[in-house]
Amino acid sequence: MIARSLNSEAATLYEHGRDRGSNVHLIALIILRRKLLDTASSDDERGIAQNNLGLALWTLGERESGTARLEEAVAAYRDALKERTRERVPLQWAATQNNLGTALSTLGARESGTARLEEAVAAYRDALKERTRERVPLQWACSSRRFPRQRHFHHQQPESSDGEGWSQLLIQIWGGGLLIGEIASRSRVSSHMS
Repeated sequence: MIARSLNSEAATLYEHGRDRGSNVHLIALIILRRKLLDTASSDDERGIAQNNLGLALWTLGERESGTARLEEAVAAYRDALKERTRERVPLQWAATQNNLGTALSTLGARESGTARLEEAVAAYRDALKERTRERVPLQWACSSRRFPRQRHFHHQQPESSDGEGWSQLLIQIWGGGLLIGEIASRSRVSSHMS
């Protein structure tokens, strides 16, 4: 009963923080989410609490210029994935993978390298393993808009150091996509600088 009341309060804090731009409400939400995590007594409760903590941290971290809260959000989502396993709760696992991808993408946008962006692509790809168009069309659309549908995409960087490998990779991707384009652009810039 108390947890339900606190979760209701957390939802109100999140709405005020997100919709009204109140960082104070988001800070209070993070504190409350941590308390709820401390009181979680089952795998399900811990998974939900970690995911919700990650969402609160990401929402505030997205507004801040630093990366500390975004790093915390990534850690919270990764901890949530330990509780929300694909085998046990596949759709919740996929939702958390999607959230992880979003946090990594936000971090990657603030860094000069491509490692976080590549991790984001992997997380979105994992989410799409369970969030199929046939199974959950709305969630599939949310995940797939961040990661283009693809024909042949490999995690490793293409062999060419002159940027041509990335160009060929982009040609293979059906539908383009901002995240993939950003990885390719950064790779070309870094290869020209070395």
